[in-house]
Amino acid sequence: MNAVEVINEIETMPDEEKGKVIDFVRHLAEKQYEEEQIRIAEKRLEDYDKGLEEAIPHEEAMRLLRKG
Repeated sequence: MNAVEVINEIETMPDEEKGKVIDFVRHLAEKQYEEEQIRIAEKRLEDYDKGLEEAIPHEEAMRLLRKG
């Protein structure tokens, strides 16, 4: 199924079901964004530890990977 077919399928759903699908897709997008931000922060910390970077930022490497 391609994107157009998926969108058409969602369009035919009752509003309640459509809302659930949209919420699910939004949640997936947010999760993927968060995972990408974590990967970037990890890379910044690795580079810093290897002496390749003089500064960490990216919100201090996501607050030092959330104090983990």
